[in-house]
Amino acid sequence: MMYLKKLYIIIFLFFVGTIHISTNKAEDLNTVDIDLDEQYFFNQDLLSDFFKKLSNMIDKKNGKINIVHIGDSHIQAGFLTEPIKKSFQSSFGNGGLGFSFPYELVRTNGALDVRYMTNIAWTSWSNTRAVGDVQVGLGGYGLSTQSKDFVLQLSTENDEFNKIKLIYPTKKPQFRISISTEPLEVTSQVKALSKTHKIRKGESLSAISRKYGVSVAQIKKENRLKNNTIHPNKILKIPTRNTVKISNIKVSDNVMFAEMKNKPFYSVFASDVPLKRVTIFPEIDAFKYTINGFVLENKNPGIIYHTIGVNGAHISDYQKYPLFFDQLPILEPDLIIISLGTNESFAHMPVEEFMYQMDNFIAKLKDTNKNATVLVTTPPPSMFKRMNENTYVRDYTDVLIHQKKYPVWDLYTHMDGAMGIKSGRFAPLMAKDKIHYTKNGYELQGYMFATDFINAFNNYREKSRK
Repeated sequence: MMYLKKLYIIIFLFFVGTIHISTNKAEDLNTVDIDLDEQYFFNQDLLSDFFKKLSNMIDKKNGKINIVHIGDSHIQAGFLTEPIKKSFQSSFGNGGLGFSFPYELVRTNGALDVRYMTNIAWTSWSNTRAVGDVQVGLGGYGLSTQSKDFVLQLSTENDEFNKIKLIYPTKKPQFRISISTEPLEVTSQVKALSKTHKIRKGESLSAISRKYGVSVAQIKKENRLKNNTIHPNKILKIPTRNTVKISNIKVSDNVMFAEMKNKPFYSVFASDVPLKRVTIFPEIDAFKYTINGFVLENKNPGIIYHTIGVNGAHISDYQKYPLFFDQLPILEPDLIIISLGTNESFAHMPVEEFMYQMDNFIAKLKDTNKNATVLVTTPPPSMFKRMNENTYVRDYTDVLIHQKKYPVWDLYTHMDGAMGIKSGRFAPLMAKDKIHYTKNGYELQGYMFATDFINAFNNYREKSRK
């Protein structure tokens, strides 16, 4: 089966032509004209092993291809990855929802294709914080409790699944599953929860605001600050909705538990019939219960697109916990995409240190996932103080595209660098801080990647048939 380049150009241009409908800006974004014939992949021959796997799945109409996309806030929110996921699954088949984490229980943003309800307030921790008591793993977050009375319900609105993996930090199972078709009796309340931040040496208000997804002005107002001066070891109140849905879940006395296969760090349940809801209960003999995420799959051949993102994350944050590398093979990745570097640039990390950390991270990923291809995307352009070019991401891009060890997709150049966002065709897609992008801006980047990637795969298919 051949996927025509023309088809993706039509889909892409249709998307670009409709961006302005949902944006708050008055500019007509139909003027964003992308040259799809340009080459933005470097070391593309290193994608051949992955393309071969994908081609075999298509020809045999059997099996699944697992893609894992790792990054920071734009990945956690799902704005960039959702267009990629939709494009890939529309083209190559939908193998399931993939990795999911209950971000709403951490009181942070995330994809809403899976919803969670619980009857307790969990302790949460992210990999961007100093190493703590909660074991942070695959998703970059951890949820923990010692309560033996918790109930956690997972449900999907549109997608069905036949297999679920429960991921936890121990070699012994921590959870049980009920798949009863009878809905649980649920009443909900919104509980206020506080959030504070201890200032570290060298931190700025702008860095802290990016970490928590709030503005500098909001933090200043909450803490009655007259200027942007802050001091190490002081405690800041972080303005947030600070609420979590606590559900009083009534469970019948005759709950039937499903039989699962238990393996180190995860348990698997497979169902003969499609499901849209499961309920998680504690194993009786566990001392502490920690959730590192879930994986949802269906019975269809196709792509499973797993997204792992943490607001404010650096490459080094993903290397804090060995558990991340222990659990990543659970996803059986065929392709790992890394989209990091923006936060390093705002920490003014020298390009030599950035490349050292990137190379080290990739080496660890390959060591624990020997059948996976690793692809790096360059950071998008951004500005310092809304007016000065972020030269760090430019330098990171230059070195990444000239190394020969792994394939790279050059988003920075694709968006015309700093000029493209300062006064060029991508300027309407920038947030006011000139660091982040609008939702439509991230979605456009996702369609740009998907289109380039599918075109590269089409070229591989054409050459392999000659």
